Amino acid sequence: MVNKNYLVIAKPNIIIGNVISILGGIFLSYKWNIKILIGSLLGIILIIVFSCILNNYIDLDIDSIMLRTNTRVLVTNFLFIKTAINYAYILFLLGLVILYKLTNILVISLSLIGIVIYILMYSLYYKRNSPYSTLIGSLAGSLPPLMGYCSISNNIDLAAIIIFLIYWLWQIPHSYSIAILKLNEYMLASIPVFPISKGLLTTKKHIIVYIFCFIIAEFMLFLNGYTGLFYFSLMSLLSFYWLFVAILTYKSNRVEFVTKQIFFISILIIVCLNLMIFIDVKNP
Repeated sequence: MVNKNYLVIAKPNIIIGNVISILGGIFLSYKWNIKILIGSLLGIILIIVFSCILNNYIDLDIDSIMLRTNTRVLVTNFLFIKTAINYAYILFLLGLVILYKLTNILVISLSLIGIVIYILMYSLYYKRNSPYSTLIGSLAGSLPPLMGYCSISNNIDLAAIIIFLIYWLWQIPHSYSIAILKLNEYMLASIPVFPISKGLLTTKKHIIVYIFCFIIAEFMLFLNGYTGLFYFSLMSLLSFYWLFVAILTYKSNRVEFVTKQIFFISILIIVCLNLMIFIDVKNP
């Protein structure tokens, strides 16, 4: 019987989210095929799982303090740590081999850049020392859809840049809303997230600004002929609603309630974004 810890430390929720984003990047490339789709998904996901396990190991001290993370496997099962690290490196090597066989050097290079940003820059330094850590972490989080796109195109063109920008800009209000909801836990763990360092009001301003920039970025797919009118219409409706909620809640005292709205709308939007790319992608 397989130890369920191997599945738990892989973070199934994160895997699902990244599968959706990778597929969005692949579908945006228009000329995708099943072989590369499966290879890209498997290879990229294995490398993401490797990064997640290493991040959990680095964050052991933090995770043991925060309520939302103090039940993670590496916190509660100290004897599993060495096995988990070995497991991570095996997945990493397997992921690289799959990407090498079925995609291209560009995708492999992007995956290595993502590891450097996420592990060396974000996990080891910025998360613990800077209120701008989200900006750095979001760079790594924006690479999976870019990698999915480049697995087909083997080129960083305008569409690649746009999908990367969309995800980077989306992740910041999404992550800030989490930081607000878990503010007390971050304070307890001495993590200088943006709402702690800069205050709630400033964070709400930044959420509004980044949502507005996100809207501009997602419109660029339509304006440059990568998606059609159906994509533009639905994403406009959802995104402006997201912005409307963020503006209405700017001076609201119901912090937890309104922040949850912003968070859940962000999930709906990113799922619909990838669905609309699949349904209404064009060959410019």
